[in-house]
Amino acid sequence: MTNPQDPPTTNPDGLTAFDHLLRDEYGLPLEYWTSLPTLDDRERDRLVKALEVLILQPIADAADSSDEMRTSEMGSLRQWQLSDEKIAGRDWEQSWQWQLIAAIDNGTRNETSGMMTPSDPRLFLLRIRYGKGLFPALADYLGRVFCGRAGTRQVADTGSALRQVPGFETASPAFIAGLSFLIDKLGRDDFCDFCDDLS
Repeated sequence: MTNPQDPPTTNPDGLTAFDHLLRDEYGLPLEYWTSLPTLDDRERDRLVKALEVLILQPIADAADSSDEMRTSEMGSLRQWQLSDEKIAGRDWEQSWQWQLIAAIDNGTRNETSGMMTPSDPRLFLLRIRYGKGLFPALADYLGRVFCGRAGTRQVADTGSALRQVPGFETASPAFIAGLSFLIDKLGRDDFCDFCDDLS
């Protein structure tokens, strides 16, 4: 079991890329979160939002936040809006984000009528856009696969354990590093409880 205070042992390039994203989103380096003894709800949610940004980047447009939004509880410097044009386009079909969304969709559907139909990430996005949202869907999936499988629970390195989750094999180093950091900072048991609460 990883100590929540230990730094993650993930790809240093991934941590650097995640650090850059946090600076772009909040004007704060990763060291800010590293230095916190524990994550309160706000700081946890800011990391969660950064992970969502990594997933949505190929199909969303960023705009600078208004001054009012920057002083809101999240404090984001940018706002992201899904782009119908990018979602309808074919460019993102070869991306790791497409593969991850397909895996989340396939892993969380409860098909009871025989064969499961292949995932269509576009339809999945439409459902979550007007439903519970992206991270709760990801949390539901991680709760079932990452938290629910004994094999991934036994792998000491969080990044290596995440790479065993279907759909995460090709995820960007920044996404694996950021998610690993969140899991290690909360502790795996508390992270899994958080996933259960969201799903």
